[in-house]
Amino acid sequence: MNLVYKSVVLVLGTFFLLSYCDDGGHFLGHAGSLGAPVPSGAGVPLKNQNTIQANATAVYYEPTIKNIVRTDCAQCHSGASRNLMDYDSLKMYADSGMLGAMVQGPMRRFAGNDAQAIVTWAQNGAPEKSASVRDAAPKNQNMLKANAKVMYYEPTIKDIISTDCAQCHSGPSRNLMDYDSLKMYADTGLLATMVQGPMSQFAGNDAQTIVTWAQNGAPEKSPTTRVFFRSGGGGNCPPGQMPGASGLQGQGPMTYNNGIRQVLAKDCLRCHSGPFRNLTTYDNVKVYVDNGLLRTLVGIGGPMHRFAGPDSHLIIAWIDNGAPQ
Repeated sequence: MNLVYKSVVLVLGTFFLLSYCDDGGHFLGHAGSLGAPVPSGAGVPLKNQNTIQANATAVYYEPTIKNIVRTDCAQCHSGASRNLMDYDSLKMYADSGMLGAMVQGPMRRFAGNDAQAIVTWAQNGAPEKSASVRDAAPKNQNMLKANAKVMYYEPTIKDIISTDCAQCHSGPSRNLMDYDSLKMYADTGLLATMVQGPMSQFAGNDAQTIVTWAQNGAPEKSPTTRVFFRSGGGGNCPPGQMPGASGLQGQGPMTYNNGIRQVLAKDCLRCHSGPFRNLTTYDNVKVYVDNGLLRTLVGIGGPMHRFAGPDSHLIIAWIDNGAPQ
């Protein structure tokens, strides 16, 4: 009887011991509170997860997440469909939970090892900048602006736009190939928005130069630059002088023979020296001056403004002065 009793106690004791051990033989006690170590992964108490999250290195949109998204996602998500190329758009998807779901699901193959950084950032509220960077930003921006070399359309911005944008924006859709058209987009804020957003992949490192130029009023030329109209070529008026009534400095009144003929030859005669709207003689040009068509065509927003460019000022000033021959 004594032997049977001892056998039962031994069996029950062994069962009890096995019930409170993990696969590695560590004694856990009640709910894992007495033994160590506790296995990682599933089953880690919420308190421990919060501790891990609180102790993790903070991740911010700038520069970490911004660089990740541009590297992993720009190929498909820099256009109209679910654009992720700016903070506000990405934050919207982070707040909705879709960003986390996608980089851990169907987009995991693109995000790769970056997925966890994106998820952690989204779970922490998708912060844009660290507090220290955010607090210092206005002061630093003002210092940079004050100390920066003033940027002008000619030649810096003009060369950048020709290199980065001409492939798509030299035709009728949002033409950027002359100062007046570009200035219009700079003044509305659209230029800065585009080069920092969906067009950043084309602007690249030039984006900040364009934004700085736009923020500084998009100046065309340095005040020290003096440009004179000379026979045989186009140009603009000297700084501070409106073209037209008083003529161009040192050149006398602007007339068809003293200026406009050369401008038209340079800008227009490639297409308008044949039977269609022929502009090779004063009488032909005067017809379009009198009916208002020439002003409409070369003015800002007109279909021929991209060919006339800065010379459109000269043509319109000549028209306003009575279009003398």
